Amino acid sequence: MNSLVVLFFEFHIVHHLVFLLNLVNKKIFLTYDLDNNLATIKLSETDQERYTSVDDNVYPVNNKWGKMGWTHVEISEISQRILKDLVMASYCEEAPKKLVIRLK
Repeated sequence: MNSLVVLFFEFHIVHHLVFLLNLVNKKIFLTYDLDNNLATIKLSETDQERYTSVDDNVYPVNNKWGKMGWTHVEISEISQRILKDLVMASYCEEAPKKLVIRLK
């Protein structure tokens, strides 16, 4: 995977087994499965519909979590631009509004 650098405020990474959990304000907004090069992100319903309709490598988790906005992203198959947009959308979905405002 090519490196992707995005500046976030009050962002923490926790290594848990083979997953990296990315948290903001004690909320997970992204997990990364190291073995399968698969990210799972939290999106709004609108963002989930938009991104899953434009790229087959972005798809809802196939259970109730998917209905709550959790979305799989096949990292090796997606463009850096879309990946950056997805990560930013996920962060903004879970971060406190005061942190989101600082990004814009």
